Amino acid sequence: MISEISAVKQWMQNCVSGSYATCASASTGGWIVSTFNDPYPSGSSTPYPPTFPSSFFTRFGPSTDASAVVDFIDDIAVHSGYDCPEYAFFGNKNALDVIPDDNGGCKIFFFSDATAKDPSSALAPLITQFAAKGCSFIPVLTGCCHRCEDPCASLDSTYCHEHVVDDRSFGSSSGGFEERAYYDLAYVTGGSIYLTDKASADDLLKFLEDKITLGFCPTTSIAGPLPEGYTSKTDCESTGSCWDSSVGKCYCSSANETCSHHPIVQKPKCLVTDVHTFKADPEDCTRYYECASGRQWNRPCAPGTVFDPAVGVCNHPYLTAPPCGTKTD
Repeated sequence: MISEISAVKQWMQNCVSGSYATCASASTGGWIVSTFNDPYPSGSSTPYPPTFPSSFFTRFGPSTDASAVVDFIDDIAVHSGYDCPEYAFFGNKNALDVIPDDNGGCKIFFFSDATAKDPSSALAPLITQFAAKGCSFIPVLTGCCHRCEDPCASLDSTYCHEHVVDDRSFGSSSGGFEERAYYDLAYVTGGSIYLTDKASADDLLKFLEDKITLGFCPTTSIAGPLPEGYTSKTDCESTGSCWDSSVGKCYCSSANETCSHHPIVQKPKCLVTDVHTFKADPEDCTRYYECASGRQWNRPCAPGTVFDPAVGVCNHPYLTAPPCGTKTD
């Protein structure tokens, strides 16, 4: 985990310095860091939650002093122990224990190169605890024990498309419950899943910067048609709203300015193969788009007429079918 710890430390340092717009200011409730390890061999009869030496499971925060968080991360040492699996869920519980209930919007970024040792006994109560706290679980995995599971093999296809980033160079299989437990926890708490290869600290930092939103948008108000809001980064940012990739949600960019809740209306596509065509303007019946060899112009109809897509020209309303006209047959 040396590379992962180095990358996360730099990630946080860049946050503190103001390099990332979404986290230059401290999070409202503060930052928490919780470590975990595997000091006992696989198959240990130690019950969950186990009692471990404090050196194996440490916790810092909550603190609004992000610089102090970086200092704590800098002091983390990789203890000797068994490589796989690890008491990962105990590390999550260690953080959740000091988060107030109903703390909507909090995010748990989870970094590991191993699967969880304690999913069968810990997953159900941990899901309950995440729900009570209002937190999202966001795993960033750089490895696994034994077989690596394809998250899309067991998750909803829409969630998989919008919330899973799999940059691993090796193939995935199915059947590993321990790794699937991470995916299930992310799914039910609304967090995204990030998978990548073991890499240098610099390469992992670039992955974190490119793929994940560290910190928070200026508000927690959803932007776009409620209740889900805009569901893609392109639609979100086209309205000047703030896209949080770590939870796949679009938030209003300011509490003092008007926030868009209107659906995004897609303009017609003008292809290079469109020699000379006319297409309806989805926002205005009295206008149309002229397309020629990939270029596009928005044109007005003559006064008193509307565009009739059935014939591809402007027409009288009584000769045009709804919604732009009144023709009934």
